[in-house]
Amino acid sequence: MRILNIVKTAKEVHKNDIILVKIGKFYQVYGKDAYIISYFFEYKLKK
Repeated sequence: MRILNIVKTAKEVHKNDIILVKIGKFYQVYGKDAYIISYFFEYKLKK
């Protein structure tokens, strides 16, 4: 199962939560959650 499918499934269940996915040593955030995290912590987004 692809990571994006897992994130979409988790967002359907937890609509008001931010989903962080640990891949290796780092966490990744997808979709609108990435914009929220980048706003609060002043991170730059990758495309």
